Amino acid sequence: MPESGHSLQRLKPRILVIDDDPNVGSMLTAVFEATRRYAIEVERDPQIAIATARIFRPHLLILDVVMPGLDGVELAARLQKEVRLRDCPIIFFTGVAEDEIPPGTAPGGHPIGYVRKGAADADIVAAVDRLLAGGGPGGAAGGE
Repeated sequence: MPESGHSLQRLKPRILVIDDDPNVGSMLTAVFEATRRYAIEVERDPQIAIATARIFRPHLLILDVVMPGLDGVELAARLQKEVRLRDCPIIFFTGVAEDEIPPGTAPGGHPIGYVRKGAADADIVAAVDRLLAGGGPGGAAGGE
């Protein structure tokens, strides 16, 4: 008997996108849904992102750095204190230059990647694939 779409959805790696810009959430949802390999959830409010992550239990987090109320670097630190999320790789998807993100945002060697907003869809997917495969963050994907 074939599995339902709902069952298949659970088998896909789960990606939680946390970005206050609804256009970014929509764009990343379209990029990852087009691959048919990922389950995507978008949270626009960084203040409730930890609760969303507890429920969704992502395999990878994509965070903006500049958000109102709680920036992505601080949010990453808080998420990494969660027992079930501490090994979850993080990609900063942002317009902030990589060298402007404070060092040490990855306690305990937590894998962190960096992709500039405006990067090609293939570069975004490649960064996710690399971290999910355990290959480490690798180089940054550029954008405009």
